[in-house]
Amino acid sequence: MKGITLGVLAILLGSAICSPTIAQSESTDLRAKIEAIQSVEQVKQEIRETMQQREQCAVGSCHNFNSTAICEVVGALDIRVDGKIFSQGTGWTDNVLPISAADLALMQQIFNQCKPSNYQYWNFGAILHVLYQPTPAADAAIRRQLGLPPKPQRQ
Repeated sequence: MKGITLGVLAILLGSAICSPTIAQSESTDLRAKIEAIQSVEQVKQEIRETMQQREQCAVGSCHNFNSTAICEVVGALDIRVDGKIFSQGTGWTDNVLPISAADLALMQQIFNQCKPSNYQYWNFGAILHVLYQPTPAADAAIRRQLGLPPKPQRQ
């Protein structure tokens, strides 16, 4: 099981690792971020706040950073719920968080809107190099489930 956990960890690191010192730092930061998740509601609140911040972005790097953050927190939650969202079990922790069927469906729907990216804004560490790029219908459904108002129309 440890091999699977390390494999998932390697996939989730996402940033280029150039030296053992950087690798240790990235691994420590990643572990801290994942272990900071104490509940699914905490993640839902972080997604709400990030979606609202994303709406205020005026430049691509801001939009991409926040779009990545949405996918990243769902990826971290996947580890805390032992792979129920998309990775099918990581063995990362014995302290697996519970997730309701409704929240599981919501997180899967959010993660399904995360698309691989090669944008050049990767001057920051990221768990996943993907962007939250929802279809209009998926965005409306996700926002409704999170209790957010409809996305404001740009003028």
